[in-house]
Amino acid sequence: MITDGEPDNESVAKVAYDTAKSQGIEVITIIFKHPSILQQVIEYKATIYSSNNIIITDFTQIEETIINYCEKYINNALD
Repeated sequence: MITDGEPDNESVAKVAYDTAKSQGIEVITIIFKHPSILQQVIEYKATIYSSNNIIITDFTQIEETIINYCEKYINNALD
C-alpha cells in the first residue's frame, strides 16, 4: 500500500489493508510527505494502516530509505 497518508477514500483503503492482513500478507506502508508536515501527524497517519511504515520526507532519499528499511525488516525476521 502506498499512500500520502490521506487516501481519497479512507474506508476503501482500510478494507484493502484488512483484506491483505487477513490473507497473511505483510503490509508495509510507504508514506511520502513534505518535511513541513509535523512528524507526529505523519506517524499518526501511518498507524491507521500498518505498524510497518516507511516515511519518506526527502525525495532524494527514496531508494536508500526503502533499501535500509527492507534490510532491517529482513534481519528482524531472521532473528
